[in-house]
Amino acid sequence: MPYYISDTQSDCSGWATIVAATPNADPRTIGCHQIKQDAIDQMIAASLSDGVDPAGDWATRAITIGEEPMMEEPVVEEPMVESDMPEEGLNPRQQTMYETLEAIAETYGKFTQGIDADGAHYVAESPFASEGLICSSCSFYEGGNQCELVEGSIAPAGICKLWVIKEELVQIRSIEQRQIDLSAPQFMRDNATQGLKYHADGLSGDGLEPQTVEDARKMADGDVSPDKWRKIAAWIARHMVDLEAADGEITAGVVAHLLWGSGSTKEEAQKTMDYAQNIVDELDSELEAERSTAPAVEHRWVAVDKGTRSIAFTNLELRAMADGEDDWTVRGYAAVFDSPSEPLPFTEYVKRGAFKKTIKDRSDVRLLIDHTGVPLARTKSGTLTLTEDDKGLFMEARLDPANPDAVKIRSALKRGDLSQMSFAFETIKDSWNAERTVRELKEVRLHDVSIVTYPAYEETSAEMRNKQITDTPVAIVQSVSLRKAQVLLAKTRAVK
Repeated sequence: MPYYISDTQSDCSGWATIVAATPNADPRTIGCHQIKQDAIDQMIAASLSDGVDPAGDWATRAITIGEEPMMEEPVVEEPMVESDMPEEGLNPRQQTMYETLEAIAETYGKFTQGIDADGAHYVAESPFASEGLICSSCSFYEGGNQCELVEGSIAPAGICKLWVIKEELVQIRSIEQRQIDLSAPQFMRDNATQGLKYHADGLSGDGLEPQTVEDARKMADGDVSPDKWRKIAAWIARHMVDLEAADGEITAGVVAHLLWGSGSTKEEAQKTMDYAQNIVDELDSELEAERSTAPAVEHRWVAVDKGTRSIAFTNLELRAMADGEDDWTVRGYAAVFDSPSEPLPFTEYVKRGAFKKTIKDRSDVRLLIDHTGVPLARTKSGTLTLTEDDKGLFMEARLDPANPDAVKIRSALKRGDLSQMSFAFETIKDSWNAERTVRELKEVRLHDVSIVTYPAYEETSAEMRNKQITDTPVAIVQSVSLRKAQVLLAKTRAVK
């Protein structure tokens, strides 16, 4: 159906973007704007989306006399249909904004960073950062200081007038719900300041940790990190006996209490301990609230097909360094592009580029066992490296020989008992076929990659190679139904 603009719609006081089946039909308003150009922009965007020509101003349309014969349009089967939401979490109004702005940028080119007619009014530091209104949260931000709409280098902490940010990332709160005040109260600042003076006079003893002094300097300025708040109450409780032994003297134990924001008496120490515990309780409540609204994370078990190997999802390789025990490296594909999954009940494919943005954004990804437990490696620590190549998502991890779980994994990989990988993700962009039986993952936010017990394929085969022992692949073949595997895995976790 053609799209028009009109300033005579009863449900719009400005310029409306409208749609009508024929020039004689009653038009329906799909957008209301204060200025004409905005209505034109939406008309163009909607027309481009439907593959029709913009029809122009409704007042100047050509009206036909009599009924025109209705021609049934041929049904054209599209192999894939784009998802209704370009990014999960956008409401209908944001969806329209997203599509309109995207179409404008495609038609006229990117916006400038300036404040002119073609400008996005971009600033490098958002004044609303505390409420989540920053470029890195925007659906148009592509990572690597690049934006889909605005030209030039874009700071992740910046903002412009074109932002489209899903609600869960916007943290607008009432005065009572504002972010927790983590600054130190005045009595703790005074205690830390006094402790630093005693330390400068040599009264802190020889066992004082340099980090304690550094934290005290920050506390004297009012700065206390969440991690420090979590340690304060427990530290005071463990060292309360030092105040009992001091009996009014300035001992090394008293100086340590002062440096931790505590006091020189048990009453002062209890006051600090209670204050710190209240902060910790607030932090825990906020964390629980964030977890309850977190987006759903999906998991995929992936493996190598026994037949042609052309749809291999994983090919784990265990490599030992020449000196034997110092360093182990595990390599493998956590996902392979254009390879079908087992019915979930739909069949799923991972498309090239699906992991590009999450890698570019340096998301903090862990290497786990069956998506649970203590990490074996982590991108943040530099022990896990993820790259996207022509085949899929390739990972390389350095295991810690001192980690008992790593020792177990190493043994199982050497023997061939473990050989599959999987990944956990949040969907950003996907598409479906008309029957919704086939899904393509086009962009995901990665949460973890895992070495797993069971794959998602009826017949699977994988290889493990130990470079120190042999270069000959050892094939391990398993035949187990997906349903049985999932049930067994659930029972195993329940026992643990």
